[in-house]
Amino acid sequence: MKNNFFFENGSKSALNICMGYVMVVLILLSSIGCAKKTTGSDESNFFQVSNSDEWNHAIARIKSLGDSKTYTINVNSDFSIAGTVTGINQYTFGHLKNIDITITSDNPKNINLSSIGHFLYINPDQSVILENVNIHGRANNNSSLVIVRGSFTMNSGSLSGNSATSGGGVSVENGLFTMSGGTISENRAYRAGGVSISNQGVFIMSGGSIFGNRASGNGGGVLNSFGTFIMSGGSISDNDANLGGGLSLEGSFVMSGGSFSGNTAMIGGAIHVEEGTFTASGGVVYGNTASDVSENLANSATADGAALYRSSTNPILKYGNGQDILPHTDNNAWWTDHTILGEP
Repeated sequence: MKNNFFFENGSKSALNICMGYVMVVLILLSSIGCAKKTTGSDESNFFQVSNSDEWNHAIARIKSLGDSKTYTINVNSDFSIAGTVTGINQYTFGHLKNIDITITSDNPKNINLSSIGHFLYINPDQSVILENVNIHGRANNNSSLVIVRGSFTMNSGSLSGNSATSGGGVSVENGLFTMSGGTISENRAYRAGGVSISNQGVFIMSGGSIFGNRASGNGGGVLNSFGTFIMSGGSISDNDANLGGGLSLEGSFVMSGGSFSGNTAMIGGAIHVEEGTFTASGGVVYGNTASDVSENLANSATADGAALYRSSTNPILKYGNGQDILPHTDNNAWWTDHTILGEP
């Protein structure tokens, strides 16, 4: 009886010990799973990145998970990544469809390009939002920092210090770029120092600033070539080009707010209209400079053409009420310092 009693109690003790080990193992596994999830693991759509390896892992994981998903990439520290050059892997998120990605940070962080190429190439049916992250390019680059064929929204942060043939900061190629905050600054290109709009692309600007960009050709701040530019706020300032220091227009431009100031060019200090349609119902243009006296444009901020120059009689320039901004027969000379658009 004693042996039976001892055997029974011993079995219970062994069982309790085993159960204890099992519980410990389960707790450890649970904690490991939680740790993986909070660091942007394969099981999560939230990625915490602090270096280039974690950034590359997040991009690769997003590309592997398929269409119709939403992700957040949270940048925790400053780091550098290699630019992506044109080729088979040039699209940042591949050919995924119906994906939404937010690149953000709790506090402003910097991502620097360590080699030539672009930072983002956004394909159709892809949407990317940038918040509180500053992207620094390269002075010897040959690509825009961001190429947009899908949708790109800039709420805060910056795109700066880059060079390209066209569109030093952003190239909108049959896509949609929405800017409500942040800055695009100190970029260089032959055409479109800051932003290039082409192939029926659309740029909607309600806030933020485009400043200090330079083009050796046309469009120091923005070049709209057969696209649509809608401006209701924000500022385009201190940009420089040969034609159109702030904006060179070959498409459609609708301005209901915002400002052009301190821009310089040989012809059309603030705005040079080559082709297209310009409709103005608000906003302000002041303190811009055009320097080519051979084109009846003096090197004073209050001179004719410092704000606007139309290169031919083809472009249509109207106020929101339909009244002509320029008589149809006038090509150059018009708009002076502190011109308020929409108030003829």
